Amino acid sequence: TNLLDYDNVLVLGGEPLLYPKIEEYLAGIKNKKIYLTTNGTLLTNEMAEVLSKYLAAINISIHHFTEQKNAEIYKYENYSFDNIRSAIRVFNKNGVPVRINANLVKGVLDTPHDVERMMYFAQFMGANSIRFAELQNCEDLWVDSSRLFRNLPENPYRHRQRRYPRRFFHKWT
Repeated sequence: TNLLDYDNVLVLGGEPLLYPKIEEYLAGIKNKKIYLTTNGTLLTNEMAEVLSKYLAAINISIHHFTEQKNAEIYKYENYSFDNIRSAIRVFNKNGVPVRINANLVKGVLDTPHDVERMMYFAQFMGANSIRFAELQNCEDLWVDSSRLFRNLPENPYRHRQRRYPRRFFHKWT
């Protein structure tokens, strides 16, 4: 199979934004839809402007609706939802769809209430959609998604309205 046979290029990692020449790399990909997945720790408005020139869409991996829990997960003390939310506004302004990717993990994101809060959180952040994934081959951390999604409220994205309870998000705690 030849690279020319593909229409889409997925850029993921590790963390692709650690690559110092990410703009040159993306600029070198011609006539393809580019999708990038990042953990968001290095997103700034300036980086979002640069990436917007090249991306068909971006995925941001956020695995909990609190900054503190994400900082623990990523072992990154300067983790900032404010920076990510601001960058998402730039992507939205530039027409780049944003999806939040969240892993269902035992002890982190593992109850229907957590999933509901995560759905509203993604909408609050300005994302266009959210995707939940189960960890595979990881019995100690695996969460059965079929159990979590049985009695969830209506999808907050269904009518494209911003309907999130403010009480869910008081300065990311």
